[in-house]
Amino acid sequence: MIEKSRLSDEIKSRSVKVFESLARAEAKIHRKRLPDLRFHEVGALDCIIDVVGVLSGLELLGVNRVIASKIPLGRGWVNFHHGNLPLPAPATVEILKEVPVHPAPVEGELVTPTGAALITNLTRDFGELPSMRIERVGYGVGEKDYQNHPNLLRIILGIEEGKQGKEERAVVIESNIDNMNPELYDNLIEKLFQEGALDVYLTNIQMKKARPGIKLSVIAREEHRTKLMDTIFRESTSIGIRFYPVGRHKLFRRVSTVETPHGKVRVKVSQGKKGIMNLVPEYDDCKKLAKKAGIPLKTIYSEVQGKLAQIKNLTGT
Repeated sequence: MIEKSRLSDEIKSRSVKVFESLARAEAKIHRKRLPDLRFHEVGALDCIIDVVGVLSGLELLGVNRVIASKIPLGRGWVNFHHGNLPLPAPATVEILKEVPVHPAPVEGELVTPTGAALITNLTRDFGELPSMRIERVGYGVGEKDYQNHPNLLRIILGIEEGKQGKEERAVVIESNIDNMNPELYDNLIEKLFQEGALDVYLTNIQMKKARPGIKLSVIAREEHRTKLMDTIFRESTSIGIRFYPVGRHKLFRRVSTVETPHGKVRVKVSQGKKGIMNLVPEYDDCKKLAKKAGIPLKTIYSEVQGKLAQIKNLTGT
């Protein structure tokens, strides 16, 4: 289901790794080979939504690093497909090997196998809250009520002290093309983004014998290079591709929302050490609202820019 979805390659890959962690733990507990394993509770649709939702949320928020507190474990019994089992559940304990945990005075399951698989795939940093500038705080509230223990998950989003962005390695893939129908570029670019390209752009160039041509440039992660090159050969008239490694420095990014008289618009927020550096309205949201209201697109942009000016004045950036 995950592989056939329209999620990004990054979310697909990370989601599958979470379920692989679950599979390895369950296979060991049940003394089965991985090919013979069949999920019960952890294979349900809500579990898939939990995993994909968490990873998609972190991607949308632009989270580059996750740090967790020590994991609190409850006590007692829980009823599984195979009957009553002691807490923490066997699969949970298996997944949390080498992770710092502590007992919580709670009768009940505080960490599920899915939760354990998620947190161990997201981070290996467990401990105290790091030095950071807090930007936002979110709470998740469970349905169960415990007498002396709040059933809450708190997530704090911020920027580490001394950090202005994230540096990473990437690869640039290029090809000079001078004999292709221009109408085919739209489909080519769409396919490249579907295959994991971080950015795709075209540059007008002058080629040999003074022929005008197009330089296709793709920025991607190294693990996506082969698939992207195959797509270029398949979807274009290119007969040769060059590639080379590059470094990238990215500002921390997150997505916020502003309310306009005609509806909500997402805004891409880029932040550095000194606070907000750029606020960019989401074009598709502005276009949708303009079409719905029957007004010029620039009117929606003006409304959003007015809201963004207020945000800058409030934050002093």
